[in-house]
Amino acid sequence: MGVGVCRYGEVVGPELVYLDGLIFYAPGGAVALRCIARLSNGQRCRGKVCGGLRGRWVPVRTPLGEIAVYRPTADAATVSRWLSQHCKMHSRAGIVDAVPREWDRFSPRDRHAWLVASPTTAAELSRKAVLGSL
Repeated sequence: MGVGVCRYGEVVGPELVYLDGLIFYAPGGAVALRCIARLSNGQRCRGKVCGGLRGRWVPVRTPLGEIAVYRPTADAATVSRWLSQHCKMHSRAGIVDAVPREWDRFSPRDRHAWLVASPTTAAELSRKAVLGSL
């Protein structure tokens, strides 16, 4: 469906994330994002960006209608780390990336239109999360 999964109050894999007034698409889920820093051996870091991105589902209006997105309740350092897609070890300035960021700015009119085609409401996702049926 594209909006992700939430179990026992912790995010497992929401793909649409609302940060700083913008919607981002994270293929595979926001919590699954791996650090993109290049290690000294040239390989990509295997660390996770955020191990437990807590938040809640909220409705957001787009030009094509209302969709449910995940709004993390994270501190500024966590948000910055998520946007730069670096783990805690590589969150400082000057880190060289091995690959481009995996997340993308959400674009409901073109490349992400399929996510808006059959929207799930924030209330429905929250209810399913509480019941553990996701």
